Parts: sequence; structure tokens; C-alpha cells
Amino acid sequence: MFYDIGTKTVRIKLPGGNINGYSIAFAAEPSVSEKFAAKELTYYIEKLTGGGFSREGGRRIILGSTDPDEYGEENYRIFTDGNDLRIEGAPLRGTLYGVYSFLEDFLSVRFLTEECTVFSGEDIVVGRIDTGMIQPVFEWRDAYYPCYWKAGIAVRRKVNSCEQRGITAEQGGTYLYSGRFVHTMESLLGVPQTEQPCFSDEDNLRKCIEGVRAILRDHPDTRIVSVTQNDNNIYCTCEKCRRIDEEEGSHSGSLLRFVNAVADDIKDDYPKAAIMTLAYLHTKKPPKITRPRKNVIIEYAPMESCYVHHLTDEVCTFNRELMRDFEEWAKLTDRIYIWDYCADFSFTAPMFPDFHVLRGNMRYYAENSVRGMFSEGDNYRGKESTELPELRAYLAAKLIWEPYMSEEDYKRHMYDFLTGYYGESGRHIGEYIDLCTRALVDDHHHIDCYCNPIFLYKPTKLIPLLPEMNALWEKAVSEADGREHLARIKQAKIQFDFLYVFHLFDGVMKYGSGSEKEEMLQRNREFYESVKAIGLRPRGYGSELPALDDMTKNTAVKIYWN
Repeated sequence: MFYDIGTKTVRIKLPGGNINGYSIAFAAEPSVSEKFAAKELTYYIEKLTGGGFSREGGRRIILGSTDPDEYGEENYRIFTDGNDLRIEGAPLRGTLYGVYSFLEDFLSVRFLTEECTVFSGEDIVVGRIDTGMIQPVFEWRDAYYPCYWKAGIAVRRKVNSCEQRGITAEQGGTYLYSGRFVHTMESLLGVPQTEQPCFSDEDNLRKCIEGVRAILRDHPDTRIVSVTQNDNNIYCTCEKCRRIDEEEGSHSGSLLRFVNAVADDIKDDYPKAAIMTLAYLHTKKPPKITRPRKNVIIEYAPMESCYVHHLTDEVCTFNRELMRDFEEWAKLTDRIYIWDYCADFSFTAPMFPDFHVLRGNMRYYAENSVRGMFSEGDNYRGKESTELPELRAYLAAKLIWEPYMSEEDYKRHMYDFLTGYYGESGRHIGEYIDLCTRALVDDHHHIDCYCNPIFLYKPTKLIPLLPEMNALWEKAVSEADGREHLARIKQAKIQFDFLYVFHLFDGVMKYGSGSEKEEMLQRNREFYESVKAIGLRPRGYGSELPALDDMTKNTAVKIYWN
């Protein structure tokens, strides 16, 4: 059982005695983030125990290191030293990450969302420990979901991207990404998103270099500047671009030569900065001749990935082809980032059923030398989302930090979240997710991140499972332990109500008994009213919920096609 932080106090014992008999000390002059780490540790210990640290005695929790260079930017180590507990780490972010990991891994604190932190509520004994050096696999990490856009939860979950977040210096700052985040031909060259520039044009190159240098002058600590194609499938067909792309066997040829020229221009003046560009849509296929410069990052964006199958599943022709291109890029450079898509961007009322492939896919990328991960969820929705975005963000952040975790650990993290955020009846939601996977997995079934809801599941598999799914949600609602948990469960249930109405309404209204029809009409009405009450816009960016008053029509169909 998890408790909201602060609603129950516990005793915590370290090797030298109860934790309230310890004091916090610093190994060396602390950085601003190490001072913040001490505040955070003090705050959570006070919340957990109802007390604080002693200012007397020789037992200490020592933060930081006398040799910070050993820890780079983000590494840390947690270990006992006699009666002392040491959380050593990099002064930039490592010690702070070490504090959050100590709270989570040894004191059972769970940072679920910005508004929801829970703990087990049980007394804790910490024995002799030594985690060894902990270091991230990915240098740049982002779980890009609205519920993780606030700096507090992002830092606690070890997200270090600045996009959408005001992560302060005391919170460790970010892996600084300056200028527009992506699709930058509009900001650098003034080319609208509906067009694409000529990448062989010398004036365009000069203007782009000037724009990148202006960004770097304003932000000299920048680590990444984006020089990326606009968000469309258009490419220049002038004689020079066409000749380059034919030589290279891909439209990535003219883009990469352009990007390399920008990178060459800035490398001596800004040796810490890298130029990032996309391998996306028409530039996914790597060039035959040109290699990315050392200060160029290729961000591979396999938007067409199938999320029924793991990336390495041989039965999936979609993923096989995409991963062939990815692996060819990996032969050209050792600095690849991934832009992963973890939502159905064309329709976000139902849950995108990819939980069964997230762990394996992340591990595959880690094993193939990927150095940065951008996990993009449904960023069109905020608090009105119904497709379990809080769970998805939590698991994505966990995986980005620990991509080699076992399936057992992955399931444990999932149920930690479900029972912490939704209460004990969250276990029924976990069982529902497993049923969704059963209704999905098939050698000949494929879905991508712009899937029409008709094709999200195989109806022949899903429809027989709907009664069992319905029973699980009814249990989750009826067994909810508290008003807050009930509200969260009811909002999450809306995505199942969509499936139920969408797939069953027409059949019941045509062939059902009088009572079955009446029950379905009520279900239809309740589904629409619940969507309306939370302000859900069911389709992609800029969509609006249609006004519907005829409940004899399938509202789950109408909100998409109306």
C-alpha cells in the first residue's frame, strides 16, 4: 500500500542509528545544486519521519565528493562508510540525482507526478550499501509529456532536456539545447513549414551559419543547436540538389552536406556545441558517401514504426526496414539520438497500446550505441488526457535512465505507479493493459503513431475481451480508496468507454433486446458527457470536440469523423 507523502510517519534506521540522529554535511564546497540536494533531502526526511536531522553528534549524511572530476556531470555513488552515509556525485547534477535515487531506491519514495509523491508507509532499515558508480546510458534524456513539463518532476525523474521546462541552476540545469527545438528552417532561414529550402544554395548556407552563430553568441554554454528540415515530405529538386541526392542514394545527402558545412564553421569557436539534424521522412535513409562530422548529431525519427511488434521482431516488415536504415546510420556515426513516438497523434481518446514494446525497444537502442532519447507522448493534451499519460511518462523516464532493466523490474515499476497513483484498485488497470496487449498482438497486425481508431485493435480479438475489460474497470471504480483516486480512475476509464461504445454500439442497437439497447444508449450518453466534461479534444492539434445531441448515433464514431 502506498500513502500520499506526509500522511503517515515512519522510522528510518541507518547503520549508525535512527536517521533523525544524523546531520547533513558536504564533502567539499557545495555547488548550487548540491545545496538544493540538501534541502530536498531534508524536506523529504521531515515529511517521512515527522522530524528532521540532528545538528549534534558524529553521524553524517555526506553529500558531494572531494574529487568531483571523477563523477563527470551526472554520475553518483551511494554507499555507507562506517556510520556515515555518503551520496557522492558530480556537482552539476550527480549529487542531486543521487539524493533522489536514495529516497526512491532505499526509502521507498515514489515521485509519480508533480502533484503526486507517495511512499510505502512502512518502517525502513538501511543496511550496509554500495551502489557503485551509477551513470546514465543516454547523455540527453526527455520524457516529453505535458505532465512532465514542470521542472520539479522532470528533475526528480532525471530528465535533463530543457524543452518546455524552466529547470534552474539549483536543480542542475539542463543539457542545453538553444534556439528552436526542431524543424528550424523557418527560424534560421525564414522558410515556412509548408516549404523546404534548397540545401545547395550558398546564400542559405551563409544565412544559416549566421543564425547558428547568433544563437551561440547569446548562449555560449549551448550543447546542441538544431539545424533540421521543416516538418514535411518536400525536398528541393534543383539540378544541384538532385545530383547530390542521386550520388548519395538518399535525400539525406544534400541535407547532411549542408549541416556538415555549418558544423565545420563553428567547431573551433564552440568546441562543446554540436549541430543536431533529423533523419526523418525523406531523409531517413542514410547517404552512401557523406559521413556526419564529429560535432553532428543524427536524430533518427522512425515515425512509421509499428508498435504492435518489437523493433527486432522479424515478422514485422515495417520495423525491419526502419531498423536497417537505423543500423546503417550507426555505422556512419557514434552520436545518434532517437525521436520515439509513443502516442496515436491522430486520435488520443483511447490508450495507445504500446506498453508491451517500450522496454524491449529502449534496450535495443541502448545496445546499439544511441546516446540520446526523446520519448514523445501525446503533447496535444494536458490534464484532459485519458490515455494513461502519467503512467506512460513515468515508465518512459524510468526506461530512459535504466534501459537495461528486466521485464520483472519493468512490471514492478508499472504496478508501483498504478497502485500509488490510483490506489490498490490500480492493479485492475494493470490487468486491463495486459488484456489490451492480448487484443493487439498478431503477426499480421500493425499500428503506427497516426493510426485510425478502426485499426487500433483487431476487432475479432478485442470484442470478446470487452466484457472482461469492463468488469475490471467496474472493480477499479467500486474499490477506489478515496475521492482523489476515484477521480483519476474515472478519467482513465474514459479511454476504455470509447472502445466499448465504438465497437459495440451499432451491433447492440441493431440486434440487442430492449433493455440492452437502453443500457447502451445510457453508456453512449455517459461517454460523450464525460469527454465533454473534461474538455477533451479527441483528434490531433487544433481539433475541437463536436457538439452532439442525438444519442441514437454512436458518439465514439462521431467525435472522430463528425
